[in-house]
Amino acid sequence: MRPSTVWAGPALLAVLVLTPLRPWLEASLIGHMLVQIPLLVLAGALMARSLPEAWRIRAARLDAYGVLGLLLALFVVVYWLLPRNLDAAVLEAGAGWLKIVTLVLLAGMPLGLTAPLLPLLVRGVLWVKGTAMFFVMGWLYREAPDRLCNAYLLGEQLMLGNIMLGLGAISLAAILALLFFGPPNRHRQVVAGETLDQSQLSRAL
Repeated sequence: MRPSTVWAGPALLAVLVLTPLRPWLEASLIGHMLVQIPLLVLAGALMARSLPEAWRIRAARLDAYGVLGLLLALFVVVYWLLPRNLDAAVLEAGAGWLKIVTLVLLAGMPLGLTAPLLPLLVRGVLWVKGTAMFFVMGWLYREAPDRLCNAYLLGEQLMLGNIMLGLGAISLAAILALLFFGPPNRHRQVVAGETLDQSQLSRAL
């Protein structure tokens, strides 16, 4: 594995935590929810993918289809998306560090270890559910008459709602495009390769 790959996760985490980027992102509801939280999960996933192969094989044996890691990651991410917990992460130093640790270790790393093991059907269902979540949360943040997060202004909340609705619309358009036109040829080759890798892993287990 190339050194750049090994250090990608720790480098991203250091930038997010040890530089002025952290307070800058947390000062905005959009930056906090749609940028910092996903990037913390990504940092954990990159760190997991750089672990020794023996560790990743052991994780695959414990969670053959990736479901346990997925459920743990979803629980942690949803917990920190709740308005009350977003407020706590900004207003309380302990909660802020707890957010970082749990998103990296309990969401990003399990997701990085188990996501390649998820069946294609489960990935499709997750995509549809995530699209629906964008619409629901976007509508909630846009239509709520009062501030859901006390640490942020009502105008930011309205803007976040509009952005989430837009992301949901883009995701839905991509789903419909795949349904009507099918995946591109390159994607089919990647899927075929992943299926082969999963079958080889199953025989190894």
